[in-house]
Amino acid sequence: MSTVDTDKYKICKYLDEQYRIVGLPLDEFIPLMVILVMSFMFKLLIVGAVLMVLCWSLMRHLKKGMGSAALLVSMYWHMCGSQTVFRALPDSTKRYWV
Repeated sequence: MSTVDTDKYKICKYLDEQYRIVGLPLDEFIPLMVILVMSFMFKLLIVGAVLMVLCWSLMRHLKKGMGSAALLVSMYWHMCGSQTVFRALPDSTKRYWV
């Protein structure tokens, strides 16, 4: 391919675009992997696959019309600052003007 062809197929990225693993945002990937690991541990692969599909469709339904990180952002804003898993971020009850 020439340089002209590679410029045609450039994929744009945004600053607020969430990191993805296997095409899934982290807030979808982590619960699905927990279900997968538990289904392997208890040897319930079919039940685990059904739960993964149900969980994925529920998460997609909850995130409809919002960004790809909607569940992580809502978890950050609605949980108390001491209970959140994001230790490097400021407390959600304090508002900072930039």
